[in-house]
Amino acid sequence: LFKVSQKGSKAVIAWGKVKGADQYIVYGGYYGKKSKKLKTVNAGAPATVNITKLNGKKINLKKNYKFYVVAYKNINGKRVKLCKTMMAYIAGRKNTKYTKKKKCLSL
Repeated sequence: LFKVSQKGSKAVIAWGKVKGADQYIVYGGYYGKKSKKLKTVNAGAPATVNITKLNGKKINLKKNYKFYVVAYKNINGKRVKLCKTMMAYIAGRKNTKYTKKKKCLSL
């Protein structure tokens, strides 16, 4: 399970927990830019986060953005990657180029 949605001016990211994982790190950023570490979630916490800022500023709803989550386990003091979700892309709510309704061609 990996779900990304928009609610108002925030992105909501939810994922399924991985057996044996100690920590999850949520990465994201604007489309076309390098993804950055956004949030760290310990295994005992709910597997969901709200992202309200990217690059230290409120999310720009006219841009497109992307997110993914990586599950880690601590082994002998080192963080080992267990798995990574697929990349989820979202067109910003106010992005008229990618969210504008278009006419359908009839076949």
